[in-house]
Amino acid sequence: MPDEVYLFTEQAFENLARAEVSPLAVTDVLHVWPAVRRHIGGVTSVSSARYLDDDEIAAISRFRKER
Repeated sequence: MPDEVYLFTEQAFENLARAEVSPLAVTDVLHVWPAVRRHIGGVTSVSSARYLDDDEIAAISRFRKER
């Protein structure tokens, strides 16, 4: 079971179509590891995403093991 679950509303699908972004591209960004994403507001609206560098991967891996 993933740590996070995302549901797409009809409005979300319309917004993605208008932006010419595939829903699968969105789920790739939301579930890829190692990556960092920046969100806008309380609702998941990804404004950017990138792969983590080696130092970031090590730090996040330590944090995830502590949970």
